[in-house]
Amino acid sequence: MRSIPQSLDRDLLDEYIAGRTEQCIALGVDSNGIIKDVNAAFLKLFGPGDVPADTSVYGLLSAESTARLKKLIEKPGDEWSVINCGFIVNSTIVIDVRCHVAAVADRRILLCERTIPANTDVLNTMTQLNNDLANMGRELKRKNMELESSKEALSRLVAEKEMLMAEMNHRMMNNLSMISSMLSLEAGSMSDENFSRILEEFRSRIGTIALLHKNLYSSDNISEVDLAHFLGEMTKDFASTYLADARPISLRADIQPLKARTKSAVAIGLIVNELVTNSVKHAFPDGRPGEIAVSGSRISNDEYRISVRDNGAGFHDSDNNGEIKNSLGHILIPALVKDIGGTLVRGT
Repeated sequence: MRSIPQSLDRDLLDEYIAGRTEQCIALGVDSNGIIKDVNAAFLKLFGPGDVPADTSVYGLLSAESTARLKKLIEKPGDEWSVINCGFIVNSTIVIDVRCHVAAVADRRILLCERTIPANTDVLNTMTQLNNDLANMGRELKRKNMELESSKEALSRLVAEKEMLMAEMNHRMMNNLSMISSMLSLEAGSMSDENFSRILEEFRSRIGTIALLHKNLYSSDNISEVDLAHFLGEMTKDFASTYLADARPISLRADIQPLKARTKSAVAIGLIVNELVTNSVKHAFPDGRPGEIAVSGSRISNDEYRISVRDNGAGFHDSDNNGEIKNSLGHILIPALVKDIGGTLVRGT
């Protein structure tokens, strides 16, 4: 190694400690291995800035190198001793060096030359890569913290939205129930049976929507409706309101577990209400006894069938066929079926 001084002249060593030779890592340590002086090549390898106090050179070496170098530092010779060492950079990269060790005054001087030529830029590339990875890790950690914060904020917004939606459904249910009661009172006070019937039909439609909002208010999921519960409760309310006058008509519901989006559930509820109302009005003339059945079953993953059947007079056999065709329900039902992308099938 031509650039290593062959004597222990302090002036020559100062050149290395001052950092004049980039290829040579120079440092001075005390008898315990604590670093006292370093050159620019050392700082370039291990990072800029002052070396922290009480930094031990042994902490920068591989385990094998530490044992060999410790003997030379504790008992240095009169001449330069040469050993091969491995410096550990950024906790993972091992840089092989040829280290010359000797004692000068109160210092042990280590002059270490890399065995890999500097102009290959291997060290710089690996160090930069390691730094980039460390920076990426810090950035990822920061992004994760931001994401967690955003998720917490989003959770709060969702909770607030659900609370507002529940409150809205509750108020809507109360308002519609009030309107339904007012229409019922108004229908009961009318002497004109035709107007009274029209008001009762409107009251029934409003009651269906109010019942839906009641289901939404009491549900944990405001975007879907349990059709089995909704239609079952609706038919019970209908029976108690319109069939409580001892008419010999029974109304039952048999709905399999089905879920529907809120918009579809509104339409389905109104359709079933209209069909049941038509059956009660027209299928059992002259007090004829009978049965109305509401059923629901799944056809496929995204399709299901809702049926309203009765054992009364058929649609074409009814004496009120013309009245049925001109009724609002006859217009409303096909429109609602079309709105939810369904298919209306009539049978006798």
